[in-house]
Amino acid sequence: MNNTDLIRKVGDMTLMEHLAELRKRFMWICAYLILGGVIAYSYSDRVFDLLTKPYFDYFPPNSLIGTGPAEPFVLKIKVALFVGALLALPLIFHQVWLFILPGMEDGERKLAMPFIFSTTILFLAGVVCCYNWILPVSFGFFKAQYDSVGLTPQIRISEHLSLMIHVLIGFGLIFQTPILTYFLAKLGLITHMTLIKGVRYAIVIIFFLAAVLTPTPDIMNQILFAIPLSILYL
Repeated sequence: MNNTDLIRKVGDMTLMEHLAELRKRFMWICAYLILGGVIAYSYSDRVFDLLTKPYFDYFPPNSLIGTGPAEPFVLKIKVALFVGALLALPLIFHQVWLFILPGMEDGERKLAMPFIFSTTILFLAGVVCCYNWILPVSFGFFKAQYDSVGLTPQIRISEHLSLMIHVLIGFGLIFQTPILTYFLAKLGLITHMTLIKGVRYAIVIIFFLAAVLTPTPDIMNQILFAIPLSILYL
């Protein structure tokens, strides 16, 4: 890695250099994902149990079904890549830091470790919050809807796992709000007074996002989503 290139200012880099740097970071991130996926593949069975537990807490056994001969293998790969991404989070965020590093001032370059640590912890906190709070309420709501119309659920395992992974990743990304706020402030787009004066509007926007992003229209689920986002904003 060329350290001289990393410490140049953004203004000194051409568009092609930015694109080349982005491509380099993207390739490294892909490599980390693959490596993490290979490591996680042998644990995919245990991860399957974790990802189906919130479902089976409310739905009957044997209600998850497969509809293709290769489906289990494909799903194990998908699950392995998801877990591999979680394992590789510090390395992934390190690549993100290296991409934005040329725009940092001299005194800010020492923030690499706090940046990597905080982004990783916040992402994992979002995943844990979603798994422990949001998903149980969601599946309870879904099961109640099946009971209300007297249907016996037969859910494709691929649909269930896709929902789980997408929602967990979504919450992890949303929990990056403090990091995004920091960089918006560094760019001069917002200040602490902007955030303080905009609290009422922010709460409305947060509840709107909760209504859009949560997997159910249940108001309790939306409140559970909005509470951590409101805390992160404050």
